[in-house]
Amino acid sequence: MIESADFEKWIEAVHNIFVIFEGRFDAYPISRRWTEEWYSKGSFNILEDDIERLHRLKENFDYSTFGIDKISFQE
Repeated sequence: MIESADFEKWIEAVHNIFVIFEGRFDAYPISRRWTEEWYSKGSFNILEDDIERLHRLKENFDYSTFGIDKISFQE
């Protein structure tokens, strides 16, 4: 299980990415919901829709924006 402090750092990182993209409606709403669930219940649920949305974001992410020409993900 992820520690609370690490979870907060992860949420902050996702928020910073949201700011970089000038508020595009990407992963931030998902992380926001997870954060609210975490603080209210001490856990959060990852829905199938969340997984699908994050998968699409990963597929469509333009890594060259950050100077990354080649990227390889292990499944």
